Amino acid sequence: MLGNADGLRVALPAEGKVRVNLMRLGPQEGAVRGGQLHAVLQDFLERANVQSFKLQTIEHTDRLALASARMDLVDEQGRANVRLHLALEPEGDHWVLREIRESRR
Repeated sequence: MLGNADGLRVALPAEGKVRVNLMRLGPQEGAVRGGQLHAVLQDFLERANVQSFKLQTIEHTDRLALASARMDLVDEQGRANVRLHLALEPEGDHWVLREIRESRR
């Protein structure tokens, strides 16, 4: 199933980098610029079928938001349940992603 990561651009930072640890969605580990992360996610969406995405928790203060989500997917490795952990910070008038890491359930 073809996907498109363009809707995620608004959550990617214009300045600085995003810390990543992606096993299934990547592989990618380290710190990358927003454009690089967009490319990694676009590649994943072009080769995988995301069957569901459910936000499970959100906690936030004025300066930091933490979220976890569960994603069920099928890709060339087969079916998987992936849990994502996200950290966001304010940038201008919106929140941007500063960390995304993946864990298996």
